[in-house]
Amino acid sequence: MNFIYSLILLLGVSSISTAEEYTNNFNLAPSEMPVLCGHPDYVHKFIIGKGFELENASLGRAGAKPDGEPVMMITTYSKDDQMIGTVDIPTGDSTCIMYHTFDRTELKNRSQ
Repeated sequence: MNFIYSLILLLGVSSISTAEEYTNNFNLAPSEMPVLCGHPDYVHKFIIGKGFELENASLGRAGAKPDGEPVMMITTYSKDDQMIGTVDIPTGDSTCIMYHTFDRTELKNRSQ
């Protein structure tokens, strides 16, 4: 049991040190955000089944550096004025729906 507590403490300290580095550099702080997670195939089929279309995907990289190792993939789906964003991590066996928004407004002219 002490091993489990030590592991949790170690993971917590590691997360805090990473968060502190990011916070100190950019004046940002971690927060708790509600998400829905499931098997990647199921989440994708669920979103597509609701009429959303895959719009784009991008990689988050270690240290927020262009040459860093991939640490997550963000995928965006859209339908009418709605958007859904998901996140996957390379070592994870789930995809998490991070947001489902409404009243989307394009702020940039894509033809430029």
